[in-house]
Amino acid sequence: MSVLTNIKTNLQRKWFDVSTNSIRATAPIDKKPGDIRFVSLVCHRDLNRYLIAIKSVYQQIGAGDVVILDDGSLTEQDRSILNHHLVNPTYYALDDVPTGDCPSYICWSRLLLIAELCQDHYILQVDSDIVAQKPLPEALQAIEEQSAFILVNRQHPGRIALKDMGNWLDAQGWNNPNSLQLNAERAFARLPMADTDFYVRGSAAFVGFPKGCISKERIENFSRHIEKEVGPQWRQWGSEQTTTNYVIGNAQELRFLEYPAYVNQTPKIEVEQASLVHFFGTYRYYKNRYLRSAKAAINSLSTN
Repeated sequence: MSVLTNIKTNLQRKWFDVSTNSIRATAPIDKKPGDIRFVSLVCHRDLNRYLIAIKSVYQQIGAGDVVILDDGSLTEQDRSILNHHLVNPTYYALDDVPTGDCPSYICWSRLLLIAELCQDHYILQVDSDIVAQKPLPEALQAIEEQSAFILVNRQHPGRIALKDMGNWLDAQGWNNPNSLQLNAERAFARLPMADTDFYVRGSAAFVGFPKGCISKERIENFSRHIEKEVGPQWRQWGSEQTTTNYVIGNAQELRFLEYPAYVNQTPKIEVEQASLVHFFGTYRYYKNRYLRSAKAAINSLSTN
């Protein structure tokens, strides 16, 4: 990222935060008991974004408890705000979730926390850069059926055997030696579980994990085998996303949340009519779409 691009992004982020500060004047969630646990990795810088994401999603799902993995930057004031809006969520610190043999960066702590909580609850992973704009009937049905779900792009292979992933990538013409995810996916055919296990190519921004569908042991086993194939690159950003795709791909029941109702925003994709949008980093502030969506979500929430 160039210096000018970095400056522009920082200014856009600050303007977004100022323009969405009204999220803090909305009423707390209408918390109702339920087996769902909404799990998110949260930092101080993303407080407004996280509140928009979790409150817009909770409004559509309607029940369950909120779980926050603190990246270490949340202040006492942040926690006070979160306690008020999310009706006393449960907090975990990074030290509460050792990553063992897996890579140590913080997204792995989130995945391993989900593996722990998933033994007793349906887990909904919610990133801070999504906005639920409309009802989410597909996600609700998956939860009711105890099915896994994952947000996908328009171009994805469905549930695919590990051994076949390299052929699918070849058919798309995707071959970037600097991409950890592509290198890992091309190594799948060499894994001992290549003939028996499956994979999906989705986004970890919005994922549903049914009770018992993921275990720490399976995560660690997959991580060890892949690291043998791709080497130190596995310790970089992106390996947790690849592992999430693997464990969701092997869930007994699976739903794909697909375009046009569920989208990862890019300039070529219209987002206004979508039920849920992931405003991921590359195009987050493109044409102020994220800000418009966030303001609409805030307006849909009742005020104090």
